[in-house]
Amino acid sequence: MILLRLGMIPIIQRQSARSLNRSKNVLDGRRIRFRHDRFQLVVGGAWLARASEILGVKHPLLSRRTRSHAHGWIRDGYAYLPIFQLGKRRYSGTVHNIAVAGRNTYVTAGTTVHNCDGFFFKGLDVVVVGGGDTAMEEALYLSKLCKTVTMIHRRHEFRASKIMQDRLFATPNIKVIWDHVVDDVLGEKKVESVRIKNVKTGATQALKVQGLFIAIGHTPATDLFKGQLDIDPRGYILVRSTEEFRTATNLPGVFAAGDVHDHRYRQAVSAAGFGCMAALDAERWLQKGG
Repeated sequence: MILLRLGMIPIIQRQSARSLNRSKNVLDGRRIRFRHDRFQLVVGGAWLARASEILGVKHPLLSRRTRSHAHGWIRDGYAYLPIFQLGKRRYSGTVHNIAVAGRNTYVTAGTTVHNCDGFFFKGLDVVVVGGGDTAMEEALYLSKLCKTVTMIHRRHEFRASKIMQDRLFATPNIKVIWDHVVDDVLGEKKVESVRIKNVKTGATQALKVQGLFIAIGHTPATDLFKGQLDIDPRGYILVRSTEEFRTATNLPGVFAAGDVHDHRYRQAVSAAGFGCMAALDAERWLQKGG
């Protein structure tokens, strides 16, 4: 997923076991035969070195691109990474996105969906779409990394809290464009500009930027628990912390972790931390005879 968020559209190649076994595959003097088809992720071109750093596939002879690596290999200017399992899972939650002609902003090259990717846009010009506290937080964070941050909002006022707006307006490298929506994302292999449209006049203009951050809301996938667990008006599970169990809910033996209750941080690392806490709480609850 991180490859898509960074605008790297990978290729998944499949090679059948039958074709693989036509050639002699020898490792440490032993003939190797494949029982299953092989899938591999291919990232090439200008993204090669960058992808190697992100995925931890640092080739010892990257400049020569000829020698095999323990976790991947490089051939003809492409990094090949093995995929051990492919699967498809139905997603039942709500995705907040913006639709533009012929594109999906989650996979448009150079587009990202969260400020945790902001470092990759250091020193560049970016756009943030939104008008709530989430958008303010992302714009303020990105202003410390990016050259300029342009806020695009469809109305002439923000719905964010006043203190967040005051901080935003006081930041010199943040510019606000009111009454506009994103009309298209322009560029071939990466974002080169974003075309925006005035909702009142219909006039359009192109902003030369290198990244688009979408901050138009989050909806936790908690419908499954409605009527069973206490949930706030925004859809987040309410945690009922006690001295013994910090991740407890209103239902004994049920503990909440991650984005289903965390509406502030929404980061993988914080979700993992909450997961660890919930697991320890559950173990302690069971040990007490729950």
